[in-house]
Amino acid sequence: MGEFIITRFGSDVKDSDILEKYAVDGIISVVITKDGKYKIREPPLTEQAKRLHNTLMSSIRNSFDTKNIATSTIFSSLKDILEDEARKINQLDLYLSEKASLEYYLKRNFKGYGVLDPLINDSRLEDILGTRWDAPITVKHRDYQFFHNMETNVEFTSKKMMFRWVNRFSSKYGQPPSEASPESSFANENNVRFTVTGNDVITPNGPTISIRIPSKIPITIYHLLKKDIITPLAAAYLWMIIDLKGFSLVIGATSAGKTTMINAIFSMTNPNWHYYTIEDVLELNLNHRIVSTHKVAENSTLKIKNNDTDHTVFSLLKLALRFKPEFILVGEVLGNEAEGLFQVAQSGMGCYSSFHATSPYDALAKLQSDKFGVSREQTRAISCIIHMSQVTRGNTMKRAILEIVEPEILAGEDFKKKLNTIFYYDSKTGKLLPDSIDELLEKSSKLNDASSVL
Repeated sequence: MGEFIITRFGSDVKDSDILEKYAVDGIISVVITKDGKYKIREPPLTEQAKRLHNTLMSSIRNSFDTKNIATSTIFSSLKDILEDEARKINQLDLYLSEKASLEYYLKRNFKGYGVLDPLINDSRLEDILGTRWDAPITVKHRDYQFFHNMETNVEFTSKKMMFRWVNRFSSKYGQPPSEASPESSFANENNVRFTVTGNDVITPNGPTISIRIPSKIPITIYHLLKKDIITPLAAAYLWMIIDLKGFSLVIGATSAGKTTMINAIFSMTNPNWHYYTIEDVLELNLNHRIVSTHKVAENSTLKIKNNDTDHTVFSLLKLALRFKPEFILVGEVLGNEAEGLFQVAQSGMGCYSSFHATSPYDALAKLQSDKFGVSREQTRAISCIIHMSQVTRGNTMKRAILEIVEPEILAGEDFKKKLNTIFYYDSKTGKLLPDSIDELLEKSSKLNDASSVL
């Protein structure tokens, strides 16, 4: 079995070519190169030790229930098991001489994620992408956004090996791809999100893998202020909208920072409120005392079957009315559940959600399409739209708020709107403007209305 064999770097990386070097789990060395490569070095193994590894892997898999081994009591005593297995085949001396390296690979391939395990365990990574078996895996690094997709020295050795990886982990956490449904999405116990394909019909070059790794560090408004993503004035404005129990949409493309923005904003909200969240993958991280967390299956209709009942985002929104929370947060609006969200917003509860759109006008147009089913009149419930994007400043790339707008109803009975720009990103200075309270009060009708409510 050769699952543990990957391309590694050695003397080919000079110190002068290294931007940063750091460790993952204390045993894996990661190097970021100046030309945007992400390379790992795992513990070395001799050829004899590699053969012993394969023998021990086969022995363990034949002896134990591999589906449950990661959480079983057997695995906690893996070191003793490995030593006993090595003794049985008269390889104890070899095992002891390369014990640390052998235990690493056996754990990586038996309990972990095989060749992708070092990447999935690197909390500084955001996305992992495998587009074909004969090409290097690429990653997006939280601290090196300007490199975009960084080529790694990790790759699968065959199409069969990549298929085997896809089937193994989709079976463990979800449903494996099939002819009827060639794609599969699922999340593990740490809310790492996997999307895979395993059908040559839709991906003729073999399986594909996309992995999204959530941040392990709770994001607060302080982090966004420190990175100049938001200003104190804009943060105070969004805080005020929440205190008004307004309805806000955070829009943008994939990886624009929508969920990060929501987590940061709600780090400064009322700690005594009840927050009710609905997500397909649990990415919202609200550090408050009273949070009701609700999860639905990740698929096109956002539903899971329970006997004869369909539990959808829409049904969980109806349930929210009985819990009477101060605020409802829907991780992402993908379809006709949007109408339910707008109905709840019109009931007087505060609402927040993210939405894929290229601009505020695009967001309103999409919401009023047949797919989402929101009427023009219902969009009156929106207090503000926060548009997130990635921008380039010099040689660096960062996330930014492009604009914050308030929809304003025009005179007449057709509920037409114009969008008032409250804040905007100034590309020349890289700052979010305005920075004057007087100018903000002049722009925002919501803040003017607040004086009679708060």
